[in-house]
Parts: sequence; C-alpha cells; structure tokens
Amino acid sequence: MRFVYFVNQVILYAKLAFSLKVGDGTNFVILLAGALLESAEDLVRLGLKPTEIVEGYNLAAKKILDEILPTTVVTEVKDVKNVEEVKRSIRSSVMSKQYGNEDFLADLITKACMLVYKDHFDIDSVRVCKILGSGIESSQVVNGMVFKKLVCKQIQSYFPNSNISLFSG
Repeated sequence: MRFVYFVNQVILYAKLAFSLKVGDGTNFVILLAGALLESAEDLVRLGLKPTEIVEGYNLAAKKILDEILPTTVVTEVKDVKNVEEVKRSIRSSVMSKQYGNEDFLADLITKACMLVYKDHFDIDSVRVCKILGSGIESSQVVNGMVFKKLVCKQIQSYFPNSNISLFSG
C-alpha cells in the first residue's frame, strides 16, 4: 500500500513539473506513466527484476532523446514576423484541443500574438475574456482592454464619445 502511494506521488510531481515547464500535456504524462507501469507489471510477471526494468526504461529514454526526438520536428518557425509561418505552427497546437475550429482560432491567436510582439513575446500581454451567450465564431481580437462588467448609464450619458474612461469601485 505504501508503494502505491509513493508511485502516485511521483506521477503527480511529474505531471506538475511538466505543466510548469510546458504548460500543457498533463494528461499525456499520466497516460504514459500508466502505460509504463502496466508494461512493468507484465515484465515482473515474466520474471524480470525491477532493477532490470528500470535499466531498460532508461536505455529506451536515452535512445528516444538522442536518436528519435531530434528527427521528429514537425515545423520550425524561422521568421517570427511572418504571419503565415506562425499561423501554421499555432494551428497544429490548436488542432489537438479544438479540432474543427483550428483555422479560425489559429487566425485569432496569431493576430493577438502579432499585436503584442515587439522584440520578444510576453505571454502576460495576451488575455482571454470569456463572455457567456455566444459561440466560438463570435470571438475576436481586441487591441486594448476588455471589462466584463457593464458600464454605468451615467458615465455613458455624461461622456458619450470619450476615449479615456476612469472607473472606481
């Protein structure tokens, strides 16, 4: 029982580390860990020692990192100011989460990223504001700030064509 708890903790820490480093893919980490444990169980039943299994997994990881992964680059962005090149890379990432909407969302994400890109990209400069009552096709990029709360009618009547507004409370 204590061993199972330890394995759960290791998988949880791996998931958290992957989430902090990459920002996504935590389900993949859990599924991969589960598959490795299931395979290890089969190998133990065949008579292999746990140290031999770990040694085999380490050899496999080394082969993947040194030989297989370097040859599996899907796409590489050479010019970050080229909208089509950036959009193509973003599209492949979006497709894994929003299949069917990848073209529309990749276009929006590319526009938002290009608006805030100067000499580097700061992820804190892009925000998503979800407003209930409409579909994904109603999404748009706004250059500026979005407030989800309604503006007081008095402010609208006193300053009908204002460019700058101050809000309190």
